Amino acid sequence: MPSEEIWKGVAQNFVNDLSPEVLIYAGLIYEQTLGEEKYTFVEEVKNPKSVTILVKGPNFHIITQINDAIRDGLRVVKNAIEDKYIVPGVGAFQVRISAYLNKFKSSVKGGSSWEFKHLQMQC
Repeated sequence: MPSEEIWKGVAQNFVNDLSPEVLIYAGLIYEQTLGEEKYTFVEEVKNPKSVTILVKGPNFHIITQINDAIRDGLRVVKNAIEDKYIVPGVGAFQVRISAYLNKFKSSVKGGSSWEFKHLQMQC
């Protein structure tokens, strides 16, 4: 999607064509060199419609793994929004039981307290 569609701005070829209607607000615009490449960052945009995730890594394999993880995570969020429900994943039981055990940690005294804390950390 072209940036003018995302930001609701209009691409301009001449300074004379500029008007408030075609401009967007950006609180911060700066250029930064990362490695050997220069990037222009546009931040603090009012009513943004998109985001850019800059992925860098030591090699192609790591970058591919990071991209896959980001895509999978975004797909989960998209599906949850569209389907309006969430199916608990693998760690859901451990999170729930740890929260449940947390209610009792102050009532466990003596030698059992260490074992209780260890059990809670395992969940």
